[in-house]
Amino acid sequence: MQIVPRQQPGSTEWTGDVWKAWVKLRATKPDLKMYVIDTCTGCGIIRKGKQETINIPGELTYKVLDENRKEFLNLVDINFFLKDLKK
Repeated sequence: MQIVPRQQPGSTEWTGDVWKAWVKLRATKPDLKMYVIDTCTGCGIIRKGKQETINIPGELTYKVLDENRKEFLNLVDINFFLKDLKK
């Protein structure tokens, strides 16, 4: 689903590799508050704030994302998001 360039033109089953930019921001920007609402393909939220940066273990491959998904994306449920909106 993330192969670049896209293998099947016209397919809606392509998510790209934007997640790599997300992970790099999580690793380098302590002045942001970032999390992904854990839904079908996720919905990322980036706000000014504070976050603990993460360590990236080498090359960013899909396998590495799969193994570190919760930490890399800072997955939260919808209730967390709704409470965070009120802050």
